[in-house]
Amino acid sequence: MSALKYLRLAAPFAVLAGARASNAGPGAIVVDPNAPSPVIQSNRGAREMEFRLSAASQYGKEGDVIKLAVTPADTSDQNKEIDTWLGGYSNFGYLADYVSPVVLVDQEKARRRDFKLENVFEVVETRTGRYGAINEIEHLSETLPYETEEHALSAFIPYAAEAEAVKVYNVKQAHAQTIADKLALAREVRVFNSLTTLANWNTLNRTQISSGTLKWNGGASSDPLLDLHTRIQASASPVSAIVMNGTVGFHFLAHNKVQAYMKQHLGDERPDPNMALSVNSQGAIMQFNIVGYPPIVISAAKKWNKATSNLDLIMGNDVLLLSQPQGSPVDGTKMVTHVTFRTKGRSGTGWTTNEYIPQSGRGGLEKGTMQESGYKETNFFGSNRAGGLIKDVLA
Repeated sequence: MSALKYLRLAAPFAVLAGARASNAGPGAIVVDPNAPSPVIQSNRGAREMEFRLSAASQYGKEGDVIKLAVTPADTSDQNKEIDTWLGGYSNFGYLADYVSPVVLVDQEKARRRDFKLENVFEVVETRTGRYGAINEIEHLSETLPYETEEHALSAFIPYAAEAEAVKVYNVKQAHAQTIADKLALAREVRVFNSLTTLANWNTLNRTQISSGTLKWNGGASSDPLLDLHTRIQASASPVSAIVMNGTVGFHFLAHNKVQAYMKQHLGDERPDPNMALSVNSQGAIMQFNIVGYPPIVISAAKKWNKATSNLDLIMGNDVLLLSQPQGSPVDGTKMVTHVTFRTKGRSGTGWTTNEYIPQSGRGGLEKGTMQESGYKETNFFGSNRAGGLIKDVLA
């Protein structure tokens, strides 16, 4: 323990040289504006300062002037948390609500009705004779069950943690945001796992690029535009968006056939700046357009890989083609690739939040606040014939 610390803690007699009387209490150090400035030995190291003893001690008689080497740590609390900085992270933009739009429903468990594909694509005989019977058709539909499940997280905030936090750190708000972030991350993983699982798609609407010669990043016979065109042609509903991660987007734009196609339509005109920005998406949903194709949207969200400590892209090196018309299908003429049914709940918004003081021994005498937030939903294919999947486009 330094001399100054000893003086301040053990004896009420240390004051700066030339100091006046003070009511600041035992051990107080009072600055005299007329006293000479202390000699500074270094910017961050010890500084030699003069003190006048206010009482006799092992350091001398009352009134003696002594010199002590004082460091910043001796005169200030250097473990104190400042309130002008609050660092942190945000993910790179979630697409789950875009690729699997949320539809609010009243019931946790019920059935939905879909009109069948044959109603609009099956060709039937329409010719009839004057005396012959008119060909009779039947409207085809089916009802399919759904059942939502709960997704929720909670956090306990001790009263002391909230009361003692620096002003810039709103502990309750930070926990609420973390709950929302983790629910969004889990939903992103859940939805993209469903959409990029090959077996979930109709065999006519999916393909897997297994041959190295067909891979988009260097395959000698690869043709990304032909791959997209083939899947667009196979879709039973208009494709409204193409989704890929930034790595796939980079190789797509760098492909010689894509560049030749763009030059054919644009000539030497400067391309849309969003093309370059989108493959390096750092937050907002980014997309770019190529003449003759639906908008290409970049999936940039990441998840922490505990085994490697890397941040891995949630969407793998696949390409999704989606049919997501505006508005929910309510007239039997539109179909979506993927959709989320979420119960309205007591709030009517689909989200439920609880906040209460738990009636248990948790939190000691002062207790604390328990926060709970979540929703009840189910994610499923509206139709695996609408849109398509190109699996493993990179080597």
